[in-house]
Amino acid sequence: MLIIDAETVRTLYTMDRAIAAMRLAFVRLAEGQVTQPPRLMAALSRQNTLALMPAEVIGESLGVKLVTIFPGNVAAQRSPHSLLVTMFDANDGRLTSIIDGAELTAIRTAATSAVATDLLARPDSTTLAVLGAGVQARAHLRAMAAVRPIATARVWSRRPERAAEVATWAAAELDLDCRPAPDPATAMAGADILCTATASSEPIVTAAMLGPGIHINAVGASFPSHRELSGAAVAAASVFVDSHEAARREAGDLVLAAADGNFDLDRIRGELGDLLLDRCAGRRSDLEITLFKSVGAAIQDVQSGAAVEALARSAGAAVVEIPIGA
Repeated sequence: MLIIDAETVRTLYTMDRAIAAMRLAFVRLAEGQVTQPPRLMAALSRQNTLALMPAEVIGESLGVKLVTIFPGNVAAQRSPHSLLVTMFDANDGRLTSIIDGAELTAIRTAATSAVATDLLARPDSTTLAVLGAGVQARAHLRAMAAVRPIATARVWSRRPERAAEVATWAAAELDLDCRPAPDPATAMAGADILCTATASSEPIVTAAMLGPGIHINAVGASFPSHRELSGAAVAAASVFVDSHEAARREAGDLVLAAADGNFDLDRIRGELGDLLLDRCAGRRSDLEITLFKSVGAAIQDVQSGAAVEALARSAGAAVVEIPIGA
């Protein structure tokens, strides 16, 4: 069994590799090659949660992501999430690897947004807005730059010092003209692409902020009670999702827009896999506003886990061989 830490994931699972893996994951999901039960959200004491996300690429890979959600950690300046991905042999069920789930999730989430952006954003998109300044902000800046010629970026956060830190990092690491913005509207002014990656439970994006032709990746609100976009903002867009079933159950941006009477869930145009297989139309004009709403799917973790495990075995270093459960 391999134990693969965050640094090894970061080194081996480059954004280009992750984007290719996510394309394959969603094609396989759309083609019926994946067994993916609904995620289990087990309520614990003190409003804490344990989540399990299993998936199988039939005959090829098998795994599960475990997530703990402890909201009280924020007050102690600790992450509210702990994540672990465990991989098993798809033929005999042996445990084959334990992988740092936080780093893997950050990369695969942004890589999936990159796949959606490559399919839906205008090819000449050069200006990016990012709302949020956590790990997903940095990952999305890197991912957007991998699929579009991003030259300018603006970052907003409720904590201005965090936005400034991310902007400084992006300028140095990605060679972008990246600056912090004082509010979401300023960050979004003139943006071709918007990535929302906040923990907001109330809308921070209104329809009036959306310029013609903008593409939106909304990844922050993954609970039915949370939203980053107003109902009118959702209604203004052509909507695509990672999973119809999960979106109807968990995507607060869409569920609450529907509850407000602003949006009909039957208006969802298609899944990412449908776009990849040309089963539905993507962007229809340069002025169309497109929205990719992601709540996350276990196949993203399992496809990523399989890729990271294979890369680690090929590298033959920075991993630990421990015979457990075999």
